[in-house]
Amino acid sequence: MRVLTIIFVLFMGALLIACGNSAATYNNQGNEAYQTEQYGEALEKYNEAKQEDPGLIEPYYNSGNALHHQGEMETAALQLQEVLRATGEDQKELAQNSFYNLGNTYFKQQDWMEAIDAYQRALLLNPNDGDAKHNLELALQNLQQQQQQQQQQQQNQGQGGGQQPDQPPQEPQQGQGEEEQEGGGGSGDQEQDQSGQNNQPDQPQEEGQGELSPEEAKQLLDALGQDSQTLQERLQQQFGGSSPPPAQDW
Repeated sequence: MRVLTIIFVLFMGALLIACGNSAATYNNQGNEAYQTEQYGEALEKYNEAKQEDPGLIEPYYNSGNALHHQGEMETAALQLQEVLRATGEDQKELAQNSFYNLGNTYFKQQDWMEAIDAYQRALLLNPNDGDAKHNLELALQNLQQQQQQQQQQQQNQGQGGGQQPDQPPQEPQQGQGEEEQEGGGGSGDQEQDQSGQNNQPDQPQEEGQGELSPEEAKQLLDALGQDSQTLQERLQQQFGGSSPPPAQDW
């Protein structure tokens, strides 16, 4: 009886390892399709990886990138949010890239407030990310332009005048955040990041911090033009704390 129990345990362990390796294989096959811009095929492989091992977070990150390229921004954002909910403290780089990509996704939707929030969180994790700084500045400028246009329209309506045509928003820098994540092996209990460290799931991320006032937007723009330490201090003030928020909700 004891021998049968040992055999069963060994069999289950081997099965779990096989499932983990299979998920990693599907994820990497998806990456190959992604590299050739076959995003539909890539998504199929990423979905197969999720089915094999729902705890593996890399396929969610990679799905978000593929969906972004297909123009499915809302679904892409949901995939990135799944990544951020599961990202542990030892996966800072993955969290930072996810916030950056999430910002680009909201940028494409012209949701400036959410884009600004995501870029800010990316910069809290890495204040030296030049692409995130650049895109945050563009998002802030587009937000200010939007606010000015709304004010002008309200004034024109009050005076009975015509509307001025809207200026097109500036486009974001794509940067480094689209690099695919390789799948990890293992039992599927606790997944591994790129460095091979185990990941403990974190709490869901806080929602956006509310609309920026024109003065707050100007202060952030001023901080972007200074050094990283000044920017870090300004972002910490914006989030009301001395340390970055936990990685949660692309």
